[in-house]
Amino acid sequence: FMGTIGYSINFKVLALYSDMIGAYQQPLNSNHIPNKEIFDNTLLQAILWLSIHNSYLNSYTTILHQKLAKT
Repeated sequence: FMGTIGYSINFKVLALYSDMIGAYQQPLNSNHIPNKEIFDNTLLQAILWLSIHNSYLNSYTTILHQKLAKT
């Protein structure tokens, strides 16, 4: 089973999602590991799969291809 992600006009949901993404992106402590150290082959495979199968992320494939070209 594969679903799709649509756009929501519910601003409370969008605010919650934005806060979740922001919390994920912000390091909470001084022991933060830089992204380049955790950006491995498994993560690249997951990103590639999501870029193909997720309609929202599909528009960001240019960034993915730039990163893949550097590896």
